[in-house]
Amino acid sequence: MKLAPELFLLFFSIVGGSPKEKHSTSKQLPKCVGLMDGCGYTMPDGDITVRYGDSLNITCYIYDEYVEKYTNASSRLYFTRNKTIYDPHNGTVSNSYWPKMIYDRSTITPFDEVDVNDETAPRIQILDERSIRLIIPKPEKTIRDFYGCFFNETTRDSTIQKAACTNVVGVGVPPQLITDFACVSVNYEKLVCSWTAPQNYLMTQYRLDFKSTRPRLKMKGDKNRTNGTRPYKYMIK
Repeated sequence: MKLAPELFLLFFSIVGGSPKEKHSTSKQLPKCVGLMDGCGYTMPDGDITVRYGDSLNITCYIYDEYVEKYTNASSRLYFTRNKTIYDPHNGTVSNSYWPKMIYDRSTITPFDEVDVNDETAPRIQILDERSIRLIIPKPEKTIRDFYGCFFNETTRDSTIQKAACTNVVGVGVPPQLITDFACVSVNYEKLVCSWTAPQNYLMTQYRLDFKSTRPRLKMKGDKNRTNGTRPYKYMIK
């Protein structure tokens, strides 16, 4: 039995948002979120959400003790994305075994040979003796990519790759309209609504609001669903 149109008014809304970049105002240097013993930190910190079409910018900083210990300490910093190394001196290394950082240098694509028209290609800037910046003008859509900043502390006696900080990056579009929205009532005792959610590539919360034209009707149910989970049910008593 289909739901009578005059019985309920349903309101469907999409809740979404993007986190803002954070900056520390403390006199002490920031700590890496999620990495207690990191040798540095990144800005922005934590999870990063990028709107598709915008650029991704991550700046990595090394702590002062490494700047004092090594000349041009930032030259030892590099980025990774999943299993790819972004080295400011040697270029991009694909399909490396992360996190051991053992790779074949024959696979390296130097940054000075990167197509300037390729907006998905990474660029790395050495800003000063303690920081570098990763720039991707137009990163591809992704639900989750893992970016890391590492410090190469290799010496004659040992090979050590220290993690400065990591970020989880999602690249997607603002919440899109759903399709195929429909509700069916069974003997006015159960209301089942379903819909098809588009691929936003970012966590999107869908909220169903309702209003009964019969004040005596009582409803109960879980109205929160994310990413278009279906079906959505409401019991009517």
